[in-house]
Amino acid sequence: MREKFYLHLAAMVLLALLSFTCKKEPPPAVQMPTLALEALDASCTEVWLKATTTQLPATVRLVSLTPTAQTKQTLRLITPDTILIDEGLLPSQTYSYQLQRLADNSAVVETTPTVQVRTMDTTSHEGWTWEIDTVGDGASVLYDVAIINDTLAYAVGQIYKRDSMGNWDPDAYNAAKWNGAGWELKRIPFIGSCSAVNYPPIRAIWAFSQSNILVTNGGSIVRYDGTNAVMDCGINSLLTGAINKIYAVNPHDVYAVGNAGTIAHYDGVRWRRLESGTGAAIHDVWGGVDSQSGESTVLCVASNLAQVSDRKIIRIKQNGTTDSVAWGIDRDVISIWFQATNRLCTAGGGVFVRRPNGQWVEQTVLPLITTERVRGQSISDIFVTGHFGYVAYYNGSSWVLYPELAVALFYSCDYRSNTLVAVGQRSGRAVVVRM
Repeated sequence: MREKFYLHLAAMVLLALLSFTCKKEPPPAVQMPTLALEALDASCTEVWLKATTTQLPATVRLVSLTPTAQTKQTLRLITPDTILIDEGLLPSQTYSYQLQRLADNSAVVETTPTVQVRTMDTTSHEGWTWEIDTVGDGASVLYDVAIINDTLAYAVGQIYKRDSMGNWDPDAYNAAKWNGAGWELKRIPFIGSCSAVNYPPIRAIWAFSQSNILVTNGGSIVRYDGTNAVMDCGINSLLTGAINKIYAVNPHDVYAVGNAGTIAHYDGVRWRRLESGTGAAIHDVWGGVDSQSGESTVLCVASNLAQVSDRKIIRIKQNGTTDSVAWGIDRDVISIWFQATNRLCTAGGGVFVRRPNGQWVEQTVLPLITTERVRGQSISDIFVTGHFGYVAYYNGSSWVLYPELAVALFYSCDYRSNTLVAVGQRSGRAVVVRM
């Protein structure tokens, strides 16, 4: 019995020892990352990155690994998200970045995974040829233009002609159609209860196709199919000032903006007035994508040109409410163009580009001459037109002026399918420049 007891005791001790020696140590704590780096966007010469941190404040260092490792900037983060910009880059190049969190002694305590960004290529402006046409006789002017395709465009305004006897035609033309070979003068009728003149000057145009075109005399909207015109009087009672510009997402989503803070929206059934929050004249309207929400967004610009107040950029949301984009610049803003709201381009009292961090940068290489319209195909493919024959082009890296086009005051332009048409007036005659 005693031997059995000792054997049982020995077995218990052995099991205890085995249990002790096989006990696993707890796994080491996993260090969760507190820092992240994300590529937001790139132009031809700049890259925009977003630094995100869960530890505030944090001292960080942005390192470019291309072509060799170099510190781009060191800064102290005091907000969870911070926009970083790397400038002076080369077009069509791939750049790699890391973000490092630094201790108080500048030692690196955390490094983000590498982020790669490719800058955009520039757009060539070599080999372009320009055609300058005059339309009509004295007191003629073109206010707006819409390109439909390579061989079809409409310019609108007020065009007077003399007959074979030298007498003025009493019925002015209000449109000119480009048919691929020349300009054909047109009279688009405004016949209905809300128009007192059959062929009034046309102030603005928007074209969906050759058979679906919107035009306005400032007080009414006419739908034109290339032959017939149907007046829409539904907008008239909503106006507090004359319409200056039309923009449409599609035929069932149309915006008209004008003087005295006028904004009206057509939803495919009816027009309704939107509150703009301003009494200033709204000169231009354009739409694109909201960079944060991904939703369609429409922006319009307002300035009272004879005053130094109430300059603003108005944002129209999908639900019909409005707010504003920070402007805060003591210059008139007359035109706007964009694809996404993180990069806006404006014209007026100078040309400005808005970076993703909200900073407005004046394009000081351009002369400080009033510009009336900015239109583009991409952020590296933009035209600006204005007074004293001002035509400037941005290829993503640099601006080019065309002094050979200093022939007129250009009120508007349209740019699509690599074709520019700018319209205006010179010495009492309407002028069209085509590229």
